[in-house]
Amino acid sequence: MAKFVTIGERLSTTAPAVNKAFTERDPEPIIKRAKQQLDAGATYLDVNIGPAENDGEDLMKWAVKLLQENFDNVPLSLDTSNKKQLRLVFRIQPFQRKPIVNSADAAGRIENIDLAAANDAIVIALCNGEGIAKDNDERMMYCQMLLERGMEHGMDASDLWFDPLFLVVKGMQDKQMEVLEAIKMFSDMGLNSTGGLSNNSNRYAVRTSVQSWIPH
Repeated sequence: MAKFVTIGERLSTTAPAVNKAFTERDPEPIIKRAKQQLDAGATYLDVNIGPAENDGEDLMKWAVKLLQENFDNVPLSLDTSNKKQLRLVFRIQPFQRKPIVNSADAAGRIENIDLAAANDAIVIALCNGEGIAKDNDERMMYCQMLLERGMEHGMDASDLWFDPLFLVVKGMQDKQMEVLEAIKMFSDMGLNSTGGLSNNSNRYAVRTSVQSWIPH
């Protein structure tokens, strides 16, 4: 049975108000924005602390604790380019609902699959390597690499959510059908798919996922 899942992506340091609230550890703007997303139908909340080079461990722990306490253990998507801090948050912060690691790719972030596997998490698997895939043949090659990596580490295929990268549509409208075809190819393989719609419109920061869903 298919299920449509929405990941709200408006808790991001790219937004000045959120960045200020994170820096000052001010809970009110974070709670307000989180509630707006949940009221609008978000299933998960993405917590994007950026590179967080100075206080990432403390910041991610603070944000996760704040959201889980105020929203009945809402499931979260952990989003940071700081690999060290991403690993640490799993060691110091318990998760009552299965989190998402956002994200892995077939290049420098492939180890995020290992991290998700070791912590019983879901991972968003971007179907790209050092650069954006030039076509669906290349996307599916990356998809296979990421799938094999996850399964080698004991993951269920359903815990890898494959993203064809909607980013290409923003600059190349002719890529729209190609991206949709990639999603169908994932579905035909029995795989879950996801897409960051916020890559095309930062005004409405959201990620959507379509899954052959088995509740965890």
